[in-house]
Amino acid sequence: MKKCILLFFALGNLSLFASTIPYICFTDITSGPSSGNTDNSQPGQIAGQDGAIVTLWGRNLGISQGTSQVLVGGVGARIYSWRNATTPAELYSTLGLQMIEFQIPATVPSGLAEIKVIVQGFESNVLPFTIRPGNIYFLKTSGNDVTGDGSWANPWATLDNTVGTGALDKINSGDIIYLGEGITHTVLAGDRATIDLGNPGTSAAPKAVIGYPGATASIGDPTIEKCFSLWVSGFGPTINFVIAKLHLTGQFNVASMYHGFRVVGNRITAPNGNGPTGAVTGKGNHLYLLGNELTNIGFIGTSKLYHPIYFESEEACSGPRRPTEFDREIAWNYLHDNLSYDGINIYRECASSAYMTNHRVHNNFILNQTGCGIRIGDYVVGENWIYNNVVINAGLGPNPPSEEAMHVPVHIHAGWDDTTTLIHFFNNTIYGGGFTGGAAWASSMIGFSFNHPFDLDFRNNIIVSTVPGIVYLNSRLSVPTSGVQNNIWFGAGAAPSWDANSLSVNPMFRDILVNDLRPQFGSPAINAAVPITGTSLQPLPNRDFDAVLRPQNSIADIGAYEFFLGAPLPVNWLSVTAEFVNSSKARVSWKVTSEQNARHYIVQSSTDGLSFADFCKVDAGNMVEYTCEVPFYPGKINYFRIKQYDLDSRYSLSRTIVLKDVVSPSALKLSPNPAIGFTKLNHSMKEGEIIQIEMRDGTGGLVKRQSFVVDNTGELRISTENLPAGIYLIRIRAGKNIKVLKLIKQQ
Repeated sequence: MKKCILLFFALGNLSLFASTIPYICFTDITSGPSSGNTDNSQPGQIAGQDGAIVTLWGRNLGISQGTSQVLVGGVGARIYSWRNATTPAELYSTLGLQMIEFQIPATVPSGLAEIKVIVQGFESNVLPFTIRPGNIYFLKTSGNDVTGDGSWANPWATLDNTVGTGALDKINSGDIIYLGEGITHTVLAGDRATIDLGNPGTSAAPKAVIGYPGATASIGDPTIEKCFSLWVSGFGPTINFVIAKLHLTGQFNVASMYHGFRVVGNRITAPNGNGPTGAVTGKGNHLYLLGNELTNIGFIGTSKLYHPIYFESEEACSGPRRPTEFDREIAWNYLHDNLSYDGINIYRECASSAYMTNHRVHNNFILNQTGCGIRIGDYVVGENWIYNNVVINAGLGPNPPSEEAMHVPVHIHAGWDDTTTLIHFFNNTIYGGGFTGGAAWASSMIGFSFNHPFDLDFRNNIIVSTVPGIVYLNSRLSVPTSGVQNNIWFGAGAAPSWDANSLSVNPMFRDILVNDLRPQFGSPAINAAVPITGTSLQPLPNRDFDAVLRPQNSIADIGAYEFFLGAPLPVNWLSVTAEFVNSSKARVSWKVTSEQNARHYIVQSSTDGLSFADFCKVDAGNMVEYTCEVPFYPGKINYFRIKQYDLDSRYSLSRTIVLKDVVSPSALKLSPNPAIGFTKLNHSMKEGEIIQIEMRDGTGGLVKRQSFVVDNTGELRISTENLPAGIYLIRIRAGKNIKVLKLIKQQ
């Protein structure tokens, strides 16, 4: 017995080591210069000596540098920041990503090099980086487009403007523009966009527009159709660009991608999004959509043809078929709380349009999606891989006005009549969702449509139904005749008979209340996977959603997460929340379980997401919930986290949460009410922000939908002149807050 115990601990320590070593997931740029950076703001930095600023995102990197380092071609890099990935894209709370911003050293020779991270003596994997020529430029709010030269000391002011003096009119292939704190572009510059990207880069030397380390830089406006335009007169859509670490907003098309585009680490919103398109659209070859946060996209009533991510191909309805488009990766993105339809939609139609192939859709976290979470549609041919995705509450509805939409968390209807197609769909976790207010044929947990032939490799997935009446596969969708095996089905009865070796068991998730769908000890998902079909183009992934090595034992686990025997934490974080108390104070609350060794908690606050200061201290008292009031800084983004200390002085950190200086829902009031010809919405939103309203009558019918750009009066006038007398409900979205108010209309 003693030998068994020792073996258990030995395996546990080995597993912990294998699962917590640093891992690099992706970088913003993959090539750049090693000299020419005129920035001298960092300690020991000499203007012009070193090169491009690169950001990498990964797991197990740590929340600060300490003794850790980044090596480029074996040379230690200067670090700008080392932190949790909370801005611009919030990728820490759900994907657990951390980020490092560093500079390419001048001594790295030209050509191919490797980027590596060393954390506490443990080396990460390596990613390639090519050292090549290029210029480095800066934009600051203090800059000047006419007298500036784009250097750190004499920067430019705008990317694009109506007089042709913006930075994008001056750069060449291989050049990088870094946007400083406060840079914004919200005015129409051309082709229905706030920015015209202009002439293309090359595949070996793309152009890049990137947020400077720690800066908040924004492009776009919710009332202007496009965030940036691709069109170049005499050329067509521009190609070979990197767009990274920015706040991107548009009315419909926020980020359009064409050949050689890389869109990385951005926060993407489109509250007015509508029409047959997507907030992010992609056509062409070599497209990389990595590590973006997509939220607040669409509204109730958005067309079913509008999606957060819509990858398609060149359209043609006659003539010869357009060349097949290939090599697309959609990975490590966080899609949440969107009122538009399919979260990730890859689809094309029309007789001569280009086929699409070689898609890798992996490690995405999709939460609260109106339509399908992932949809792989027509004209997707060849081999394609969808794996390690977490989809929670997709297909929630409602239907768009006067039409029926699919509300299936995952829908696969790939292929075309004269092609060979293989869809690999494995090790995904799909939990909850579906819509009972529409047609039965349009809602179930998964969907297959074999109206065009494709081969399916659907295995090692977890599918859990949580809504009564939402079945695994509805009767109007196709039943697979082969290629489905070894999945866990739970919540809607027995597993489908067409799933070979299936399991009808509770997968035993760790904590569904906080969307933690990792398996508990004893879960039937552990050591239960079967090998996936070998592929000709794509190496099989050897890591799970958390970058944990797979398998941990001789057999891998079912689902997106691999179970590993880690050292137990004294505290299990359930939730952390923050709310306004008044204009200068916030209340931070947190819930925990398993306080085995906890001594006390300290609430930490920051206004940049990097440097945190300690505020109140709360002793651990074997309670479930704690609370503390801390200062709130108006006009800034306030970051909060909890630092928990053990009795032996070790500590753990909660996730970081954000509280912005926006109006409380209780501050929204209608006056006069009852109203005759108009009512006014009183608010305290900032000038330039957006308020959306939807007014419905007593039958639930939509009678008015309107978006307002806030001025400095503190009120908005809403006309009721043509409305019949009666009671109306007005749904108001102000920032991230939503409130429904009742309005009485008199004659």
